[in-house]
Amino acid sequence: MAGAAAVGYLLRHLEILRGAAATLQVDTLDEVAAKATKLQEARSALARQVADLVQALAEAPVDMAAARIPQRTPVPCMVHCLPGSAPPELLRQRGAAVRKQHPEAVHLLWLGGGTDVACAVGAGASTAVAASAVLASVLQRLGGKGGGQREWAQGRFAACRPAAEIADALAAAVSAAAGAAARSGAAAAR
Repeated sequence: MAGAAAVGYLLRHLEILRGAAATLQVDTLDEVAAKATKLQEARSALARQVADLVQALAEAPVDMAAARIPQRTPVPCMVHCLPGSAPPELLRQRGAAVRKQHPEAVHLLWLGGGTDVACAVGAGASTAVAASAVLASVLQRLGGKGGGQREWAQGRFAACRPAAEIADALAAAVSAAAGAAARSGAAAAR
């Protein structure tokens, strides 16, 4: 590039640099790079703080009275609603923590709010039910899709539902899964 084309190119980039200086509120064009570097460092520090907060939230103790559903089920069931604004990785981290804290229970977690709700079911190590079977049944009732394995399954449903509806779906799913597990165990024993 040479001549008028080169001059035009440089002038366009000079305007971009002046716009960046105005946006960054610096006095000279030479200060743009230093200000951008400071902002990147601040963003990195904030990202580390968010990661630390997510980890702390994931590992917080479970409030048994608030999490346990009132319905009678053959296996204890807990519902954990996480803030809809939380990063998606919190679902998996919190799920691992609650399964470790209460291995005797089945846990349904969801990122609340919105029209596309992420959810997961974690079956504690000492339960006889499979998380994938429980989640499939819950999502069938709530109109969603998902899948997974025995201890952990994830999915989505279309819109946030009342907590009572989610608890009812979980209770029905766990009761059905526990009944199926008991029947297969009895059949295997014969």
